Amino acid sequence: MRSGDWWLCSGRHAFGLCFLGIRFSQDDPKGHGISTLSCYVDLSDGDDRITRRSTGGYALFFNSSPAAFQSMLQRLATLSSCESERVQLSTAVQEIKHVRELPQLLGFKHEAVKVFEDNQAVICIAESPGSSRSKTKHVGCRFALISESIEAKEIIMLYILTDDNIADIYSDLMLA
Repeated sequence: MRSGDWWLCSGRHAFGLCFLGIRFSQDDPKGHGISTLSCYVDLSDGDDRITRRSTGGYALFFNSSPAAFQSMLQRLATLSSCESERVQLSTAVQEIKHVRELPQLLGFKHEAVKVFEDNQAVICIAESPGSSRSKTKHVGCRFALISESIEAKEIIMLYILTDDNIADIYSDLMLA
């Protein structure tokens, strides 16, 4: 272990296996910083051939190390890929709200979590919820959490190309 590195170890550290934990280092290759959370969200729309439900996933990183991830079939059928992506984004934001407390426990200040999304319509709706209300009225208040998190500066929505989206692997796992 180099000086300047922090480790959050799994329960196995008592047996000398601390390398299985999460490494926090000042030499982060992506330049996120030592106390930065970032999240990648993706979805494979309507890929279940029987129920037409979508498979979604997210990957949440603390610094450049994975802190939480999920890949699962959504519990409801949606009417559009935009709505499906919003369901997945809402799930990711709920996880962000829980994991976001980790830096505070380690003594770091809170920063807005960068959320990378490859659907520009979802980003637009999340950042300006009232602008497309008539077109997305059927979605209701289920996704108010996303807009509230943006307004509270807890998250920042950023566009990412599909090919660069790390969470793509989690939305395609169920297809194999």
